[in-house]
Amino acid sequence: MDNFIEKNASIREFLNQYQANRSTYTKHAVGLCRFFSWLKVEKHIDISPTQFLNMHIQKRNIDDVDERRWALKLALEYSRDNPDLADQATSYKYTSFYLPIKMFCDYNEAPLTST
Repeated sequence: MDNFIEKNASIREFLNQYQANRSTYTKHAVGLCRFFSWLKVEKHIDISPTQFLNMHIQKRNIDDVDERRWALKLALEYSRDNPDLADQATSYKYTSFYLPIKMFCDYNEAPLTST
């Protein structure tokens, strides 16, 4: 996890706001590290966090609804629809799996959704 954070400036910058609260810092760091590992292993999308944000912003301007919702669909598939998490509480899936991604995108002015 430390290597992932060190290699990705956008992740470091996002996590810096949680330096005073180590439990929140760790929860978000783990959540983001897991998400990008999941993208690489399960979806075969080897992309840096900054590339993910840039691609998301680029796709948000496309007329095709499926393409426009690309990042949101990935985040939901990873957190809400992930069969590995089927026996987990909804609140746990939200706060530990979805929320770090949403907050990372929001922080970088690339919200997953406008609602």
